[in-house]
Amino acid sequence: MGLQAIATQYPTLIFEVRGWGLINGIELKSEAGLSAADIVKAAMDEGLLLVPAGPTVLRFVPPLIVTEAEVNEAIAILTRVLGNTIP
Repeated sequence: MGLQAIATQYPTLIFEVRGWGLINGIELKSEAGLSAADIVKAAMDEGLLLVPAGPTVLRFVPPLIVTEAEVNEAIAILTRVLGNTIP
């Protein structure tokens, strides 16, 4: 499951996924009632470091040496966080 699959799983929360290579962003729907900072804080509590890019965008900027296992772990954490924070 990648970021596009997460967007499909949470259509009421996620407006779009965009980016290239390892640099990606998820834009939250403004009507979702959550800010990027809310998701970033929840993700950090789970051990995943994300960066807000404005009020509604989550930015993913992993190191160039990231492994596939680490990417899969990040996706699992984000999926769990989104499932726990949907109002």
